Amino acid sequence: MPDITRICTLLHNFFTDKDHIFYNNYNIHNNILNFNFIKYGQYFRITGSVFNDGVYCNIPEDLKRLKDETFKGAIWLMNVPADFIRLCEELEMFNAKIAELSGNFRGYSSESWGGYSYNLPTSAPSYMQDWQNKLKQAMNSYRKISEL
Repeated sequence: MPDITRICTLLHNFFTDKDHIFYNNYNIHNNILNFNFIKYGQYFRITGSVFNDGVYCNIPEDLKRLKDETFKGAIWLMNVPADFIRLCEELEMFNAKIAELSGNFRGYSSESWGGYSYNLPTSAPSYMQDWQNKLKQAMNSYRKISEL
């Protein structure tokens, strides 16, 4: 399961609307969040937490990442398209392949953050350049100008 927090942040898209953001006091204990409106398998975002800010999927394997905490913050219910999850999985596989080919170095010649972009070294195999362009075009279809 990919960690989509970084990608959603870069795309300014958390697949929610203002009606599905709930501000309250929350308690996380033993990987259980006291918020019972999250459907099984649904993605959600936590903000305002010291230890748990990020995107999670409401399945036991992913909830294991939650750390015990009481906080005042927000839960964003997300409606993430399956195609987007598959795209995130492809991106993870692509990054793993780059790491495999170039050791511990990620293989990028440069990265920037505002609209997120990265460049592969000119010595990178041509299929990596093609893959990079394919992923970038696919991700752009989910990009928003602002979060909400």
